[in-house]
Amino acid sequence: FRLLRAAVTAASSVLLSQEERTRMGGGLNLNASLLSCRFNMDMCNPNDFAYYYDPLLGNCFTFDSQRSLARASSWFGLQLELFVPAPVASNMSFATSLGANVFVHNRSVRSSLLDGFEVSTGVQTNVIVSRVFTRKQPRPYSDCVKDIEHADDQQSIFIRLFREKKMAYRQKDCFNYCFQRRLVEECGCYANEYPLMTFDRPPCAALSFSSYLCQIVTFRAFFQNDLAANCTQECPLECNSELYSVSTTFSKYPARVYAESLLYSHEKLQKLFVGNNKSSGETKYAVLRDNVLSLNVYYDEL
Repeated sequence: FRLLRAAVTAASSVLLSQEERTRMGGGLNLNASLLSCRFNMDMCNPNDFAYYYDPLLGNCFTFDSQRSLARASSWFGLQLELFVPAPVASNMSFATSLGANVFVHNRSVRSSLLDGFEVSTGVQTNVIVSRVFTRKQPRPYSDCVKDIEHADDQQSIFIRLFREKKMAYRQKDCFNYCFQRRLVEECGCYANEYPLMTFDRPPCAALSFSSYLCQIVTFRAFFQNDLAANCTQECPLECNSELYSVSTTFSKYPARVYAESLLYSHEKLQKLFVGNNKSSGETKYAVLRDNVLSLNVYYDEL
């Protein structure tokens, strides 16, 4: 598994150095993959998504609609049907599962592989979101620091980095930046799984396998022993936080009758069977389920 992950990291680091158009061509194309999209009972389209490139996951898309939800209900949330082509033997692929990665986060926070979860093809995944706001009294009543991003006495390089990137500050994200700094000091490279401070060093896995092993050793030592001693002073706890928790339910997708409708409505799905018209209905249904998924995301209450 580690060898595979190193290969994925090395391949993605090559794309990271390319122009955006080249990077997009090497991964999921939302225009081709979005079968249907509804939000708040209205139609949506690829223009409602913001693109960004993740060094490990490749092409990612953030739903960025400015429309407000009318109510908390599965009918008023985000409903997606996606065509996620299964890898074929003729193409180089490092995929170990079929589906997509999903992240639920505030738009001012960049998603991380560490925070997401996978959704499978052949399944309708319902994601019920709960949002909790926490407000704490600052020191000396707690360990948190009020208005960290604007505090004049905070000279941490990491806090300045949040300001420059115009991102909401979170202590756990700051710890990840702190880890990247330690990794550069110890191994001369960075980890793709964590947010980047700079692009002037190569990914550890792309540099050499020994560098990747150095990353693993440094990770264990850092998060098991050194975190509080090395990062807490530069990464204070925020007083105000916004936490999203999710629960999920699943059902088989698509239903057999609906599968026929999907195939009839989308030429891109019909191309799965070009040159193989003799496939039985059972085989077509199995192939279709390997290539499509349904995702419904909604709040349990507003």
